[in-house]
Amino acid sequence: MVEFRTEYYTPMDRSYHESAEMEPVRPTANIEEPIIPIAQLGQTVPEHDPSGRFKNILQNVQAAIRGGTGSLQIVMQTPIESAIGGRPKAYGEEVRQAIKEVAQANEVLITGMEMPTSLTNMSGWDPQHGIVNEEKRQRDLDEVKEMIRFAAEVAQGGGVDIVSWEHNRPAFRQDWFKEDKVAQEAFEQHMETEKKFEEVRFVDQRSGQIHPIPIREGIWVFRDPVTFDPLDPEKGHKPRQWGYDDFERYAEHRRKLAKGATDYDPTATVHSEIKQHFIETQRSIAVAEAGYHRSRLRQTDVDLKHVRDALAKEGLEADQRRILESDKIALEDIRRREVEGIKGQERIAAEHLARMQNWVRMEDYTLDKSKQSYAEAGLSAMQLQDKMGPTQIKKDLHVGPEIGWPQFYGSHPQEFVDMIRGSREIMVKILTNDPEYKGEYKNFGISKPMTTSQAHEEAERHIKGMFDTGHMGMWLQNFHPELPWDERKEKFDKWYTDKMEWLAKENKKHNLIGGIQAVDSAGAAHGHLPPGQGILPVKDAVNILRNKGGFSGYVVSEGHEEEKFGEGRILLKTWQHFNAPISSGYGPSVPVQRWGEIQHGYFGRTYSPLFMFGSYAPSNEFKLWSEVPLE
Repeated sequence: MVEFRTEYYTPMDRSYHESAEMEPVRPTANIEEPIIPIAQLGQTVPEHDPSGRFKNILQNVQAAIRGGTGSLQIVMQTPIESAIGGRPKAYGEEVRQAIKEVAQANEVLITGMEMPTSLTNMSGWDPQHGIVNEEKRQRDLDEVKEMIRFAAEVAQGGGVDIVSWEHNRPAFRQDWFKEDKVAQEAFEQHMETEKKFEEVRFVDQRSGQIHPIPIREGIWVFRDPVTFDPLDPEKGHKPRQWGYDDFERYAEHRRKLAKGATDYDPTATVHSEIKQHFIETQRSIAVAEAGYHRSRLRQTDVDLKHVRDALAKEGLEADQRRILESDKIALEDIRRREVEGIKGQERIAAEHLARMQNWVRMEDYTLDKSKQSYAEAGLSAMQLQDKMGPTQIKKDLHVGPEIGWPQFYGSHPQEFVDMIRGSREIMVKILTNDPEYKGEYKNFGISKPMTTSQAHEEAERHIKGMFDTGHMGMWLQNFHPELPWDERKEKFDKWYTDKMEWLAKENKKHNLIGGIQAVDSAGAAHGHLPPGQGILPVKDAVNILRNKGGFSGYVVSEGHEEEKFGEGRILLKTWQHFNAPISSGYGPSVPVQRWGEIQHGYFGRTYSPLFMFGSYAPSNEFKLWSEVPLE
């Protein structure tokens, strides 16, 4: 990298001291200020050339290095389902070695890899087919493990991140929402919209099939929704239609009952009650249908007996016998259908009882699966790092979620933290041979269980998340839509930075963040602008996480949107916005120099400068005969 204002003489030379006298320390040389060196303000490099010039991954890396980046993150784009076109399986030994050597020769750090956005969760959730598929989970996990190996061989370590869309969910039902008064007021209109389409979803553990219950339509229950007293249909009582809030209050009521009461259930939750009543209603219908078929069977048996008795009599005329034989055949057919109806409804009733045992809340099921997958991926990263050793791995291999989009779990800072910490807990249990994961450590090439402190240290090193400032900014989409833009934006910036303050405290305690993608957007939609070219408080977020959260890693710009207006803007505009220091020395005679002091305000712009400078500018003494100024 270029180092500006490098002096080519030693402290023994006169010019060294004259330079110090001529250029006193400027106010910008405050070593107490938070500093992000240019080398730590890098960029993402896409697998395929976004400009359409068909450059390959190696050429893209080389172009980024020539643009001046000191660090970079490679972003994979080829979909998981694609058999050809990219991802680690498409880059052989020589290509991997070439990327590694190019980075080493230029002293550029490859901070890690991002999985393609076709891989959106680690639970096996397949929203297109309405299923949580264990085979898909294992296939996705294998892709992540391949990427970990790619990072080890190409980047000599670093992170692998997966965008966190664990499942779609109504935000207003989450615990963090109930604690956040600002969010409750800001998203009030959106909350009403979510209620109109709300479903409570369960996963059948046997098949992975997702079963939605449209709670927005209500569920018919033979209980009073206020007193919770049972209603008796034999007394003419009609069922009442219960909504989500009714079940929530009933679950709380059951938890609070004395332990001696028959309705007491300390584990009762709103979702267990919804499942219980919905399935019980369906089972009751099946039982009632079976009862209806039984009553018809009894009557059919009576009629059939009369016909058989009549046929047994002697002296019947041929026409009478023919009619009775026809009636007998019809009644026997009816009897056969009623028996089949009873068996069918009994099977349905039995299936409903099985569903009661096997249906689990989808949100809990997918989160458990995702955390399990991240724990297994973290163990693979640990195992590979130990195998390759410090001569080949220069920085820790780690894997984790990238904060997602607002409509999915994993997009709020508290959900982001929960996913990372929950995954670490499972990894610790496996490493310490916890009874819940007895003997699992052997599957990862580990000879014996670790102590708890060792396991926590390994989990913290190998499971970390990626924070994307642009994804966090998408919460603006539904934030106070009724307010004027300026007021809305001001309130949102305050809420955004408050969340950053909270996340900084968590990161200070648990070291959760492995990297930051500094992304801006000109609106609330998902964008990829360089920092400072949009409306989001990107610099404030990064400064909070660094100064208060203890984050000391690398920040990469993901502003590919404007590369078509001027190649290199992804990096130059980031340097400009953060006004990063570019000098390497510190002390009274070597002042800190920042990008804004040397870039002269026009590098990286999409238009030419409107003035002349340097030797091209004419002196004030010269003018044309026409007296028309050259400028």
